[in-house]
Amino acid sequence: METDGSVWLDIAGVEEVPDGSLKEVSAGGARLVVANHGGNFYAFQAECPHMGGPLVEGALVGAQIECPWHRYLYDLATGENHYPRSILPAEFKRSLTRLRTHQIRCVSGRLEVKLASESA
Repeated sequence: METDGSVWLDIAGVEEVPDGSLKEVSAGGARLVVANHGGNFYAFQAECPHMGGPLVEGALVGAQIECPWHRYLYDLATGENHYPRSILPAEFKRSLTRLRTHQIRCVSGRLEVKLASESA
């Protein structure tokens, strides 16, 4: 356990998430999606913050994930919304929720995700 109360959980082998692919995993009771973009791995919540679309069925568009339901685009690293944020009036941009992202690392060919512990 980290000093901030978080834990690293093993979620998959790197070979299970080839470049350009998505994989849904479970970690500490949470459903997450792991993406591999150019050999860089990202972990984020499995449901689109807009209306709950299944992001594992989405598409990687550069370093973004596109929701299959309404084409919302989220930055893989930061979770920032890029569409429809880019076309909405300023007063609506503030209401867009970010995609929740999680730190991910590779240790001896295994992917681990950092989650806050339930006791933290």
